[in-house]
Amino acid sequence: MKMTVRLFIILLMCCLTINKATAQLAEDSTTLNRKRLNLVVATSALTYTASMVGLYQIWYKGTVTDRFRFFNDDDEWLQMDKIGHSFTSYYEGYAGYKMLKWTGLNDRKCIIYGGLYGMYLQTTLEIFDGFNDNWGFSWGDIGTNALGTGLFIGQQLAFDKQIVKPKFSYHSTYYAKLNPNLLGDNALVSSLKDYNGQTYWISYSPTDIIGTKKYWPEWLDISLGTGANGLLRGSPSDQYSDPNFNSYPRYRQYYFSLDIDTRKLKIKNKTLRSILYAVSFIKVPAPTIEYNRGIGFKFYYLYF
Repeated sequence: MKMTVRLFIILLMCCLTINKATAQLAEDSTTLNRKRLNLVVATSALTYTASMVGLYQIWYKGTVTDRFRFFNDDDEWLQMDKIGHSFTSYYEGYAGYKMLKWTGLNDRKCIIYGGLYGMYLQTTLEIFDGFNDNWGFSWGDIGTNALGTGLFIGQQLAFDKQIVKPKFSYHSTYYAKLNPNLLGDNALVSSLKDYNGQTYWISYSPTDIIGTKKYWPEWLDISLGTGANGLLRGSPSDQYSDPNFNSYPRYRQYYFSLDIDTRKLKIKNKTLRSILYAVSFIKVPAPTIEYNRGIGFKFYYLYF
């Protein structure tokens, strides 16, 4: 299970960076500020080095070999891990853009160089994986990393804003108790490793499309989500050959809901506003309609 703690550690690092940058949104420089640019470059380099060394010590040490190998995991976890890669790469690019924007660098350079920040981070991890006994270099991971990076850069170049925004939500499931070694033995670990409880969303505001705020609040989004159920082992062949887990069907879930774009709320307090920016990747719980092939449609008064 590769899209777990290591990716969320990097994502957390980027969210903290966004928090720092957005706390000074009103103070973004309109011209290149060399001191700010040097600070961002130095801080990014230091953070990158520290996080990679830390991840190596925590995650990879003792499993590294001198042989680089490839690994095709595209059929695992109903591709929920791949969606997670795109999600993480997107927000790492968003963080990179915000950091460079604060320096007053040319906007196009901020988009390109900052937006590629996530691809750079994730490619480093994939190279680590390539020298790991347990995994290997995955072209599927590289492709979905590029998809998340492209979603950010493409929208910023075309519209000068993010119309479609990836979001994440989580709820606990009983599957973790069935296989705690793989899906987590406590609530925190399960939130990172239990794909059955993870939902990835795409949120957008009709005001960004129809161009008017008269009939729809600009902070209220429509959200489309996807999840999975019955995932107790990575690949279907491993699960269905295991007598402990082969009675659990694996299937996808699709969701329709509402969401709140916390970045568009009119908050005067700078600290609170920066916090809302930093956590804006989390989907706000709301009434939701689910569809899956097992039971058809299901309504939730409040879905997490």
